[in-house]
Amino acid sequence: MKLSELLREIMTFKTTNPLDGIFALIGLASDVGPEFIDYSLQLRDVHINVAKQALTSNREESTSPLDFLLSVRGDSFNDNSITPGLPSWAPNIRRYDLAEDAAFVPLLSMPLTHGERMPLQLSFGPDESLQLLGHVVGAVQTVIAEHPYTLPRTARMNKTYCLKLQRWESEAHRLASSLGSDDIPLAYARSLAFISDNSVDRVSEHLESYKAFHEMLDLLPRTLPPFEDEETLTLKEIAALNTRIDQRSPTCRHFTEVFDRYSAGRRFAIIEDTYIGWVPAGTKPGDKICAFQSCLVPFAVRPCGKGYRLLGGCFISGLMNGEMNESPRENAEVIILY
Repeated sequence: MKLSELLREIMTFKTTNPLDGIFALIGLASDVGPEFIDYSLQLRDVHINVAKQALTSNREESTSPLDFLLSVRGDSFNDNSITPGLPSWAPNIRRYDLAEDAAFVPLLSMPLTHGERMPLQLSFGPDESLQLLGHVVGAVQTVIAEHPYTLPRTARMNKTYCLKLQRWESEAHRLASSLGSDDIPLAYARSLAFISDNSVDRVSEHLESYKAFHEMLDLLPRTLPPFEDEETLTLKEIAALNTRIDQRSPTCRHFTEVFDRYSAGRRFAIIEDTYIGWVPAGTKPGDKICAFQSCLVPFAVRPCGKGYRLLGGCFISGLMNGEMNESPRENAEVIILY
């Protein structure tokens, strides 16, 4: 495994000296050697070196060096309060808080349908900027601030949570339906379940899974006992509820598990009255969606001076299988990330 990948595996581990948490992995890393260890460097410089190494390493054809940028988690991780002065493209992967952030799953763990990748061209500026080819897809128009994981994950299976999730889904469905396209119902179903497979022969399956998910949201508040808001179901009660859901629709459980796994740390959004999907927490209306050559996943960025600050990877229905890289190369421009 590469150093950046090893760091993701232990991102919630703590060490007395933060540099130990990085340098202790050098012997296990496949892309760096002992010369990478330098305790005379500041922590921010080491994180920048880790990012540069990840972005310039040769990797297998099925992935891209830019997949490293999928570890960036929204604007909340760009405030530099712990590791001052880090560029947005060089995230402190070790900064995750076990209690609050372990639920966030980078999109790189998703089984995406890989299309053809353009050759990667990037460079680093003297101002610690990252310059790479890409193009701006459009602007974020609407973001649903309310998110079903506002409640602690340990307390999510109670009536308050279920009603909250029901209201959230109703608002997301209303926004998606307002686009008025015939393709929106299918795109919406695929977005909630983070389905990148656009094959025509699975349309009915995806729509049926969403229908079952929607029925479950109606079922849960009526099924749960009328206990206090802060109480939760016992494991036995949850097992009984899961059995009832499975009996109603075998596809609903998988839909719900994927939704639970990837929606944490993300917000449902509308882009340019055309696309729907998920953007990193902290994304605001007016932020841009960028497509970078050689990467199958779009990114949210925020205008900053002559360039942008990176917010993180997005899941946008219709833009997850290399469609963005189909535009002619001459349409690409140099995107500068600070």
